[in-house]
Amino acid sequence: MKICERDDTPCKRMVLCVSDITMDVKEPKISLTDGWYCIKARVDGPLSNLINKGCIQIGHKLCISGAELTGSQDACPPLEAPESLMLKISTNSTRPTSWDSTLGYQTDHTPLCVPLSSVQGEGGLIGCIDVVVVRKYPTMYMEKLPAGGSIFRSYAAEEKYKQTFQQLQQEKMEKLYQQLESQFEKDNKEERCIKRKKFSCKDIEQLSSGEEIYEAINSAKHPDDIQTYLSSNQLELLMEYQRCIQEERRQKMNSEFQKIWNDGDENNKLRNVIPLMKVKLVGCCRKDTDSQMSSLLSIWRPTSTHNDLKEGQRYKIYSLSASPGRSGSGGVQLTATKQTQFKPLVLDDNILDMIYEPREVLTKQDIVRKRPAYREVDIVGIVVMVNSTNFEHSGKQQDIVYLTDINDDLIGIKFWGGVKHCGLSDPLQEGVICCCSNLCDKSNYLSISLPILDYSTELSVLSQSPQYQTQRKHIEKLKEKLKEKNEFLIQAKERLHDKLNAKSSLASVNKSPEKNSSEILLESKTPNNPKTSSKMAALLSYSSPSPISPIVLPSSKSIHKAFKPPSLTRK
Repeated sequence: MKICERDDTPCKRMVLCVSDITMDVKEPKISLTDGWYCIKARVDGPLSNLINKGCIQIGHKLCISGAELTGSQDACPPLEAPESLMLKISTNSTRPTSWDSTLGYQTDHTPLCVPLSSVQGEGGLIGCIDVVVVRKYPTMYMEKLPAGGSIFRSYAAEEKYKQTFQQLQQEKMEKLYQQLESQFEKDNKEERCIKRKKFSCKDIEQLSSGEEIYEAINSAKHPDDIQTYLSSNQLELLMEYQRCIQEERRQKMNSEFQKIWNDGDENNKLRNVIPLMKVKLVGCCRKDTDSQMSSLLSIWRPTSTHNDLKEGQRYKIYSLSASPGRSGSGGVQLTATKQTQFKPLVLDDNILDMIYEPREVLTKQDIVRKRPAYREVDIVGIVVMVNSTNFEHSGKQQDIVYLTDINDDLIGIKFWGGVKHCGLSDPLQEGVICCCSNLCDKSNYLSISLPILDYSTELSVLSQSPQYQTQRKHIEKLKEKLKEKNEFLIQAKERLHDKLNAKSSLASVNKSPEKNSSEILLESKTPNNPKTSSKMAALLSYSSPSPISPIVLPSSKSIHKAFKPPSLTRK
């Protein structure tokens, strides 16, 4: 009753009972009641599926938070509510509750806290989730290109591109302004090309306005002679009129400049750049820890509050929107809204060890031995070679940057679209020592001899001066080891060419295998039966099997840690 009469907000936590269900062709329609009055409800896709499956039936009670009143904006009694007045509820803020729950508003008005693993991509607004920030990624800058598409840049790359863009814009503006200035000067000279006159001293004394004096000087055969006969009052009138003419000419030139500049090509317009920060979340409840599920939270235009988020800290996050993840990636994409709030909480160390692994710089041996945490890798190495591949059918480019770690082992980093397309501030050259953070491990298994990782434009960062102290220490260790850099690079290139040649030769053998002695022996002993000969030919047509990949069993570091007794009170 209070909701229909606009006396209270529908976003508070409340318990309502399903009073009616009408199966429609498009979507089922339900009515909810607080025990006194009924109101129609508008449900989303996942709730419709639950109703169709019979999981929600008449008489079931639902705990709802974050609901919205749609339709008519006028306050009205519940018995006189129009057909368009409906209560919009979302799956992510709706849960079934026990039969004996009290109907109506609850004493706890806070949003309903749901497990992260139960969040639906099409389930609408999320009231609250209890999570731990396991990874915080640096702020990236997304630029929407005029021709369509977008490009992500790091802070350093954005600052560098911003300076270059401003410099180019300044040069274009100066060039255009000079063209307009020369055109105005040309028009002004044409106006001055009039018949010259002779003025006597009497004629000069009769000049009483700045405009008359200005025209007399421009039309005189000897303008300097006229200025010598002008009085002090006439000189002031002339200077004032000249200032007015210059101001009028300047305004006209500026308006013409703005018109030409705005009507010019798309490159003259301002850039559309939006800062974006992403964090990776893992749920704290038992259901989330068992599923080992993580989700990315996107924060557009982050503030100081978002910049203060810390890895390994537990938060209750309120008011998030959910959307389906990218095709093939699975999971759910979370996005912060204007109403999103972060509340830090304390978490027991034993639970934290189960779901959170701190950052560490890995080597090739670490990557091959076990699956990296959250399938992301931080490495420090020296660039050995940059291999570019152009795909003619699609017109796209792919770069693979090969590095060696501190153990002289080779690792490849794949840049889809090329290194330049990924918006890096500094070009990758041979001999550069850098730190690559948040590289993605997208393959089902990594090659033992030469693992290849993917560079993500939205998450990965490549820097010669990383922000974390552990990464800077690894760079210093690598610099101390590499005393003879040129000789080290020559040896590393030789090892890399050997591995690449071995890989290409193995691929060619798999594509066109040669017959070995056993196959020749089989062919010699094959009977003349055509049926048997065709079967033998079919068997011999198969290529050699690909090498068996190692079985990588993921194991958490918390298994090997010492047991910590649980605290008496859990906050």
